[in-house]
Amino acid sequence: MAHGRPDFFGASIHPKYGTSYRLAGNETVTPGDIRTVVTQNAKGVLAGAYLYTNDADSDISDQPGLQIDGNRIVGNSYLAMITWGILPGTKQPMVLLRYDPDVPSFAAGFPLELPFEKSFTFQYIVAGVNPVTVAYYITYYSLE
Repeated sequence: MAHGRPDFFGASIHPKYGTSYRLAGNETVTPGDIRTVVTQNAKGVLAGAYLYTNDADSDISDQPGLQIDGNRIVGNSYLAMITWGILPGTKQPMVLLRYDPDVPSFAAGFPLELPFEKSFTFQYIVAGVNPVTVAYYITYYSLE
């Protein structure tokens, strides 16, 4: 029997089966190439997430990002999100949740429900020369 929210109009994005999972933790990211913060191999729907840094070495030019099924979906610097007005309430796969250059403290949110067939990977690029600790909180439905 199907589970989940009813599909009255045939266009529900909520899964009819599967289990909800949460991933939380932190990862130290070194400067250089695109670095993986967390990856999950499954089939399902990404329900929401955020990446957060409250590190003295974090920089406004750091770039959080998301890759789904091997394709980079989004990856902007915090500065680009401020410049372009990519804030909560906009229909973007990644939005700026926190900006405090005095601490420095930055957070990127991923508010849209995005389906994935094989995997999702959250990435981070450090713009400075020192490592940065990135915390993450992710909710997803696994359809396997």
